[in-house]
Amino acid sequence: MSESILLSEKHGVNPTIPVCPYCGKPKNEIVLTGYAGEKWAKKNGHPDGQMPMYSHMEGDYVPCEECKKQGIAIVEATPLHGYTGRLFLVKEEFIKKVVKSKEMMEDILKKRICFMEPVVLKMLGFPMGDLNK
Repeated sequence: MSESILLSEKHGVNPTIPVCPYCGKPKNEIVLTGYAGEKWAKKNGHPDGQMPMYSHMEGDYVPCEECKKQGIAIVEATPLHGYTGRLFLVKEEFIKKVVKSKEMMEDILKKRICFMEPVVLKMLGFPMGDLNK
C-alpha cells in the first residue's frame, strides 16, 4: 500500500477515532488525517486545527463491529451520484425476506452491508427524504 498523507505542521498525523455512523459509538480504529484533518477541524469549530478525539467521518458508511453483529447495514446510493448519506440498519430476517437471489443474500449476510437505490428503498417502505438537501 503506497497511500500517504500530508502531515500537519502543528499536529503531525493528527489522529482521530471515528464514530459509527449507525450507533454513534467509537469504532475500534484510528484514522490519521494529517493536514486534511487540520483543515476539517478548523472548518468545524476547532480553531487550532487539532482533530477531536472522536469524530464523524464524512462519507463513512461502514458499521462498527457491534452494529454488524446486530444487523445488516443498508446504504442508499445512486448510480450517478453514489452514496447519498442515508443509512439504515436492519435485521438479517429482513434481508432474507426481500432478497430473492440466494447467492446475493449469502454475500450480503457475509459482508454485513448492502447498497440500494432510493427507488428500491421506497418500494420496500423505507422513509424517503429530500435527496436534494
